[in-house]
Amino acid sequence: MIVLLAACALSASAQEAADPGVLRIATTTSLYDTGLLNELEDMYENISDVDVQIVAQGTGQALDTARRGDVDLVTVHSPGLEDEFISEGYGINQRCFAYNNFLLVGPASDPAGIANMTPEEAFEAIYVAGTNNTEGVI
Repeated sequence: MIVLLAACALSASAQEAADPGVLRIATTTSLYDTGLLNELEDMYENISDVDVQIVAQGTGQALDTARRGDVDLVTVHSPGLEDEFISEGYGINQRCFAYNNFLLVGPASDPAGIANMTPEEAFEAIYVAGTNNTEGVI
């Protein structure tokens, strides 16, 4: 998963109504659930006079919130939707600030038989092994 940051281009009316003492961020639930943004929020609020307000939504909803000018920043992880958002003129200054890797672990005996599979093949095999009640696969 790649998470990107884009500053939203606000409409004139939204800019006029914007409170310079508030930083509004729309983010994905997956990033929000890590707790990282809450830590960054506390740190930033301690060094500034800015109130950080975070709303967690699905990627599409977060981008729609940004399109309406209801937030100042949006953090999402969908390269195709991000590119569309930027090309439509809604965002600027796109930056990758986080990424993650997924690690598939299991017993050395490899009851699902996935050792040399692609991730997609491995998850399918685990699903099949689990539905077939293969010993050692939950």
